[in-house]
Amino acid sequence: MQEHKYTVKTLEDTGRLMYALVKRFSGDLGEFANYSLEEFFNHVKKIPYKKDPDGIEYLTRPEAFLKSYGRGQDCDDRAITIGSWAKENGLQFRFIATGKHKDKPIHHVYPEILIGGKWIVADATYPENVLGYEIFKPERKQILKEN
Repeated sequence: MQEHKYTVKTLEDTGRLMYALVKRFSGDLGEFANYSLEEFFNHVKKIPYKKDPDGIEYLTRPEAFLKSYGRGQDCDDRAITIGSWAKENGLQFRFIATGKHKDKPIHHVYPEILIGGKWIVADATYPENVLGYEIFKPERKQILKEN
């Protein structure tokens, strides 16, 4: 599979590209699309975290993430993969960008999935994360838009 390299300059660019990758590559999930949300969430969070190099933002399609041969294995790649699961299962999702401090740049993104009229946090970034719970309370929070 060919690896794609993208240049993103803003948080908004990153969000738009994340949605575009879900739209284009959600079919990468194959059999994983049949997992329950909890099963898929737990599978994604078991994949070892790999930080992007400083100054470079890799956004990885779900197949490369799930097979661990892409360069990206951080929060945005997990969010794209879980967003793809939601799309394949006909569920609405969104990406939430957060930061721990008001005076520092936003540095984290995770998906939320709309189930039963409620947005469910699906942040599978770290092994200790739990489906439905926001692990830390950010000072800054922004919903990333598709367009």
